[in-house]
Amino acid sequence: MQNKIKLKLFRKNILSGFDHLSTPIGLGLTVGIGIVLGLIVIWFSSPMKILAVAVGLLFILFTIIKIEWGLLFLVFTTYTHFSTVVIEYHGAPSIAKLFVVLLLLCIFIRWIIYGEQPTGWVPLTVLISVYGLIGFASILYSADTALTINALYFFSKNCIIAIIVVILLNRKSLFRNVIWSLLIAGIFMGTIGVYQHLTGTFENVYWGFGRAVLKNIVDETSGYRISGPIGGPNFFAQILLVLIPLALDRLIGEKSLLLKFFAVWALAVCMLSIIFTYSRGAFVGIFVMLVVYLILHPSRPKAAVLLIVLLIPMLYFVPSQYIERIKTLEEILPGNEKKALAEASYRGRKSELMAAYQMFVDHPFRGVGLGNYEYHYQQYARILFLDFRRENREAHSRYLEVLAETGLLGFFAFIMILWQMMYGLWKTRKKTIKLKIFELEGSITALGVGMIGFLTASIFLHDAYTRFFWLLVGISFALPNIVNHEAKSIIDNSVEINKESKTDL
Repeated sequence: MQNKIKLKLFRKNILSGFDHLSTPIGLGLTVGIGIVLGLIVIWFSSPMKILAVAVGLLFILFTIIKIEWGLLFLVFTTYTHFSTVVIEYHGAPSIAKLFVVLLLLCIFIRWIIYGEQPTGWVPLTVLISVYGLIGFASILYSADTALTINALYFFSKNCIIAIIVVILLNRKSLFRNVIWSLLIAGIFMGTIGVYQHLTGTFENVYWGFGRAVLKNIVDETSGYRISGPIGGPNFFAQILLVLIPLALDRLIGEKSLLLKFFAVWALAVCMLSIIFTYSRGAFVGIFVMLVVYLILHPSRPKAAVLLIVLLIPMLYFVPSQYIERIKTLEEILPGNEKKALAEASYRGRKSELMAAYQMFVDHPFRGVGLGNYEYHYQQYARILFLDFRRENREAHSRYLEVLAETGLLGFFAFIMILWQMMYGLWKTRKKTIKLKIFELEGSITALGVGMIGFLTASIFLHDAYTRFFWLLVGISFALPNIVNHEAKSIIDNSVEINKESKTDL
């Protein structure tokens, strides 16, 4: 209790500095902000750069006052690829690095000064460390150690984000806000993508958040596939998959009509954006999510009716080429492979998958080294004689890529992370049902279904944009702590009620 009082006083002192500019704190804040804003204008001539840096500094200030806002900012900027976009398209400095350091510093300060010890981060950290050590050991035998070191660098950064999320996400109300941060990110990216496709403005990148690529769609037909801020249409569809069940859950669970409207908005633009990416893997992901959702909620006709009502108007916007592209999925069924091999993209994918499998067969226990699949690809592709592109390629399957690069040891460590994540979601869901916390149960189920869709799409995609995955892993691993906190609150309230009842008697 004393620590919470101290923290409130700290925030009050900071905020009061703005109210009383004549005080030393107020003068210091005013002068400091003025100097920083002046330097921003001098250093960055582009209005977009100034805006990005100013927004970043504003949220840094908010984070110092209230770290929960920092978590929501981290979730939104990570899911919109914000930092990478402003670096690549606007020449701004990396916001993500500075912000992650700030969050770590705030966590440490709250621990040392206010006694708010971080909890719940040990299980994920242990699992990540095991997988990371296996990847680190591959430096000893990988053909290109620079690729391994680079892969370890990005792995470390992304895992730190996951651990920060686990530490900070510790309350039911905050989990709801995190879901809305994800949905707002989906509304932002999806609205741009839908508008871009319907207006045909594919040459306009919309400040870097609305990219599109000209690619083969079906047979000899080519067309633009939207790819959002990521640049890869399949990966863009993959991250939007997670938002579909979350939006549906908020549509059912929210009482406010305004929030229901935003949930419908998120659901509509994310669904349409997935269609406009022409991703067949995402289509499979949606089908799997629907099946799992119906298994988990067989007695929820309301959700099914809502989804059908929302999907019917969307059929008007579905391009005919999308239907034709989805039909090509039957070509991968037994007996249809000859027809499928006529498609260059199918030959390329088969070559990449077979190369990954063969690398695993040649190096079953340790793999070829973290990040080294692309280094060895051409060596195996020449033997397979399916892919005639003379460039380094990725495995096009996250699971086969892990097998090829880290062998059985790394694959087992990776699967343990996935198992612990999904099993944790299942256990927490059952606990919320037992405790009758049905709103939380709905959100946990929605996240679990979304993760199943994401992991299904990962069968057909490698880990080029792995930060999204680790962010979602962090949110998933935080849920047991949230449910335990809610359970403790329920027990404490019951004890208080019993004490009051005895006193009245």
